[in-house]
Amino acid sequence: MTISPEQKNDVISISNYLLDRFREYAVVDASPEGRLQAQLLWVLDKLKDPNFSLPLPAEQLSTLRYIYTDGTLSFRASNPDDINSIFKEIELPLVQLINVLKKGHLLIKPDYYPHISTVIGQLIICLKKSHRALTKDETKFLAELEALKLDIDSGKQELPFQSHLPRFPGYTEVKSFRGNTIDDIPRAKNLFKVFKNAVFNGVRPETWVDEVTAKQAVEALVNS
Repeated sequence: MTISPEQKNDVISISNYLLDRFREYAVVDASPEGRLQAQLLWVLDKLKDPNFSLPLPAEQLSTLRYIYTDGTLSFRASNPDDINSIFKEIELPLVQLINVLKKGHLLIKPDYYPHISTVIGQLIICLKKSHRALTKDETKFLAELEALKLDIDSGKQELPFQSHLPRFPGYTEVKSFRGNTIDDIPRAKNLFKVFKNAVFNGVRPETWVDEVTAKQAVEALVNS
């Protein structure tokens, strides 16, 4: 697919952030800092091609993917002993770049928080109106959703989260690759997918091209 203006701006912005962060290191293959810069400069050069499209083949992003997966540059955070510093300064920019370039995803941004809140609110309603009694883990997950919605609505919470734990033990038990335990509850499966991808993966549905289409998609989801 053709890269959108938003995706292009995201790639440029994140790449420039990382290049600036590691500018004191030479662009050489002998160091992870140098290899990352070389990969980023290659990406920025590719963007100049009017026929540039997404997603890029995985092999063309091997350095970026390895550095993210291996955590090679975690010690370059301003506070290497603080997992929050590592996540915000190193891990999140890397995974965001991978999400756009390798998967063609659209990123979650504060403008879309109200729509995420609406989805969470609808998921809460689904669970509360369930045709069956919720399990202990599902009840715990419901409480987690209610607390999260309050934090998002009050402006206290940035997305995405670095990890499910320790804040979301209920969610950890409810989700499964083979099917979530709440999938039998009407509308819960589709709402859960949007919630999960936004809150833990930091991406939004491909139909959420802008705020208008996001609102329309959420309304359709709510009324489904």
